[in-house]
Amino acid sequence: MVLSLHYLYPVLTSLIFAAIAELLDNAIDEVNNGATFVRVNKFTNPRDGSSSLLVQDDGGGMDPDALRCCMSFGFSDKQSDAFIGQYGNGFKTSTMRLGADVIVFTQNQKNWYFSFALI
Repeated sequence: MVLSLHYLYPVLTSLIFAAIAELLDNAIDEVNNGATFVRVNKFTNPRDGSSSLLVQDDGGGMDPDALRCCMSFGFSDKQSDAFIGQYGNGFKTSTMRLGADVIVFTQNQKNWYFSFALI
């Protein structure tokens, strides 16, 4: 079987759309933790023309342990059928589809942690 660009292009672009949708869904889930907005911005690097995507919310944030779990495959604390993401792979796989690196900045106001992760 030979795969042509005619077949691959719609598949790849739908994967990109699904990856962005996963990141948006994670931010929207933060409404349960007090989020009042979700912001999405695309930036272009003026030096090389590469793109970056910023997904931001003002939800509850993550403490260092929660951030470690977020960066680990197969971990999820979502137990409700009302949420997708019960298998703990969406964030990692979606960011892998979008680019080589992901940087996460999070602040947990409950314990006043500020955490940073790069994968």
